[in-house]
Amino acid sequence: MKNTLLLFVQNFENKRDYFECHEIMEDYWKSKAHYTKQDFEVVLILFATGLYHLRRNNNTGAIRTLRKAQSTLRQNDLSPYHQFIDIQQLDSTLSSLIESEQYRKIRFPLKSEMRALFNEQYGTHSDEINDDIIHKHVLRDRTQIINARLKALHDKKPVHKSPDKCHHRNKR
Repeated sequence: MKNTLLLFVQNFENKRDYFECHEIMEDYWKSKAHYTKQDFEVVLILFATGLYHLRRNNNTGAIRTLRKAQSTLRQNDLSPYHQFIDIQQLDSTLSSLIESEQYRKIRFPLKSEMRALFNEQYGTHSDEINDDIIHKHVLRDRTQIINARLKALHDKKPVHKSPDKCHHRNKR
């Protein structure tokens, strides 16, 4: 968890590659034995996604996503991430972004010990950013994703033939 968070923050701060942040945290989240949309990783996924949309001037999607992030954050009192992240600062940052509807670089709110470890491993951020990062989801090759979705759709049983009358493993 700690190394995943550091990699997330490295992409968040040093590269401002919010799309990659989403991918990193989603992979970690889905690798857990049990995961739900109320998990703290979802807060981080939504935070990165909201910034990605805000930077691309998709304010409606960004604000909706940031509000979901904040709502999920406020329901996560006992997360192990609290030892690494300044939760009050994260909540304040989300509020500020929602209110202003303006993209800006964010210094991820790590607690001091985690910040020191981050600085030791990754150093400081760059101000350089390019269109490949800003428009990553539009420019990437989606062939594997499309093929996987088509296969899943093809393999999907009708709900009435499913043993638990639903398609999602977490809906029981």
